[in-house]
Amino acid sequence: MIKTLLRSVLCFCAAIVLLALLVCAVEVGCRAWQFTTSLHPNVVEFRTEDLIAPSSKSWTEVRPLIDLEHKVPHAGIIRIRTNELGLRGPSITVPKPDGVFRILCLGGTGIFGTDVPEGDTLSTALQRHLTQQSGAEIEVINGGCPQTGPLAQVLRYRAGLQSLQADLVVLCISIEDLSHDTDVRRALRLDRFRQPAYAAHPGALTRNTNLAEEARNDFLCLSWTMDWITRTLVSRNQHPFFIPQEGGFGRRELGVIASLSKMVEANRGMLVVSAAPSAWGLEQTRSAMMHQRPTFGDDIYRILNELQISDQIPVHDVLPDFCGLPDPRSAFSPRAGCLTASGNDLYARSLAAYLMNRAPNLAQFLSSPRASQDSVIPASNQRLVPLNSQSPHVPAWQRSN
Repeated sequence: MIKTLLRSVLCFCAAIVLLALLVCAVEVGCRAWQFTTSLHPNVVEFRTEDLIAPSSKSWTEVRPLIDLEHKVPHAGIIRIRTNELGLRGPSITVPKPDGVFRILCLGGTGIFGTDVPEGDTLSTALQRHLTQQSGAEIEVINGGCPQTGPLAQVLRYRAGLQSLQADLVVLCISIEDLSHDTDVRRALRLDRFRQPAYAAHPGALTRNTNLAEEARNDFLCLSWTMDWITRTLVSRNQHPFFIPQEGGFGRRELGVIASLSKMVEANRGMLVVSAAPSAWGLEQTRSAMMHQRPTFGDDIYRILNELQISDQIPVHDVLPDFCGLPDPRSAFSPRAGCLTASGNDLYARSLAAYLMNRAPNLAQFLSSPRASQDSVIPASNQRLVPLNSQSPHVPAWQRSN
């Protein structure tokens, strides 16, 4: 009996040693494969976690001072760099120089532009079109943050982006962005004026004692396994786009726009809301226009009208323009559904024309002596109906073709 027990113990120890050796072999193989791929610039590993980090103020924030490259199908190698403020692009001059009209674009993954070069993002294209149309010095800052919604954008603006002294803030909201605010809303804390103050991510509060995260950083095979499990769970349990309740989106999802408007106004700026295009929202918009139902842009205007601030915050809706393309899907990246370079250019042209017509402070800047005397504002040939500060909202299906 003793021999049988000893034999069982030896077999158990041998199994443990064999399992440990197998894990070590897998770890060595993973590190060898990573080293091999690093020698070939055409194969670059990329994770969204390389760009964003938990925040104790805005739930999620872009990591500052990163410089990485990743491969995008049909687009090649894309370089992504951020400045000291966690904004994509070079450093921003603070305080804002005289004679410069500064625009801050807030939004999620599509506005950040993970699948396009820095020169093809919405902010860069918008700056190019506005400068060409006006001839003045206009600066557009990319304030996008992957995997965030409008509530997180409000918290990010309050936490530090308001120090940029933007004359105009453009909040770009897509249907998918709203789903990212669910967890943020649970952790949200309000100030004494009942305005959003902060939302602390648990990962930001327990970063120093998170043993699982430390083990993930030390062992490559564990990190890849956890990434695979996360992707599998997300693909099975998460719908590709946010489905509103009956009657469209409500104040719970879009009412936070009023808080951002107050913050921007207190900072002597102006807020414009833009219904951003998304690969998953195109069919919904096209179906709504076909059956004469409210689109996402109409929902935004309805909420602002209920809050009695629709005359203060212009709503730009570019979704009908994308639905009118012969092949709308060509404007989006097949990897993550973000806008391609041509898609960002179309979005920027529509938004630039809209801002030239609807932003009073931009018109005032262009007419001031600080702006270029050669500024020329061409007539808009957009599908959007020319609007002034008092014009009513026109539903998408009633706009002229």
